[in-house]
Amino acid sequence: MPQYPEQVLRETVNNTLAHRDYSVDKQVIISIKPGVHIAIRNPGRFRQTLIVEDGNAAIPVRRILPEAKPRNPKLADVLRVYRKWEGRGIGMATLVNLCLENRIDLPYYRIYSEEVGLHLSAGKLMDERMERLFGSFDQHIAIRLEGASLTDEQKLVLAYLVKSEWANEQLGYTILVTPDNNHFAALAGLEKAGLISKHAVSTAAYPVYVADRVLVQRSYARDLRDLFGGAFDGLAETAKGALGVVYRHNHFCSVKPVSAKQAAFAMWYERSGHEGDIKEFDTFYRKVRNTFNKLQKAAFVQKVEGTRGYLLREDFKATHML
Repeated sequence: MPQYPEQVLRETVNNTLAHRDYSVDKQVIISIKPGVHIAIRNPGRFRQTLIVEDGNAAIPVRRILPEAKPRNPKLADVLRVYRKWEGRGIGMATLVNLCLENRIDLPYYRIYSEEVGLHLSAGKLMDERMERLFGSFDQHIAIRLEGASLTDEQKLVLAYLVKSEWANEQLGYTILVTPDNNHFAALAGLEKAGLISKHAVSTAAYPVYVADRVLVQRSYARDLRDLFGGAFDGLAETAKGALGVVYRHNHFCSVKPVSAKQAAFAMWYERSGHEGDIKEFDTFYRKVRNTFNKLQKAAFVQKVEGTRGYLLREDFKATHML
């Protein structure tokens, strides 16, 4: 099975020809990492007016405004004659649409001094990691939506914004999603529910959306330190991570107890593990399971009778000399 739709490969290569800066004496470089990404590094730069950026904000933002106007209009005309480049609605808009159709994972750019690199990520936008993440916040999401559930379109738009934020943190530039495209209803509904909001760099013409801060919070160290006192600081990083997953489920999920395997999957994705590395994950899972046994023995967590799930011990301070 092909890892990428033929449409996105064809349009990406042809847009590389139409948009590249031929005054820069460098080659186009295409690198392929099977199962990871196709990266196309192209001579040229984005016009500054197309870049929305604030890397020093509390929520770093690096977005690109979608543009169909080619840098080389005469070459684009030739490509259009041979149906290789169609102009408006192609390129960045196509990448976003294919991503929000769940046919590719989040595309992002890297910007260099005289080059722009486009990364087409293998997989799907709404992958197992995002399904598990949203599942762990299902109670919080239901409260925001007044008892309703996310629609498939809302899930995809929310996943796009969450993954965009992760990419922005790693100096990746993602394509801006705005209300003037086909996802107006999803954006409006998510904003009304408080599951997304406008970033401070937003303008009336180009609102920049970020996800609800509860959904992207990665560390619960402060809350766990309040619960367990100084004993939390003495734990290994794996144990701290496991307690963080339990905290998230206990406070934001409709099913409070979390199993060692659920925690292992959550931690595996957070540490950029690859779901295909079965043997490596199995080793990691055994480590997490052993960690939960130790946490239970030390009374940080308690196992729910009749299940494989764990809850935090809210009475830790009352039962320990701190």
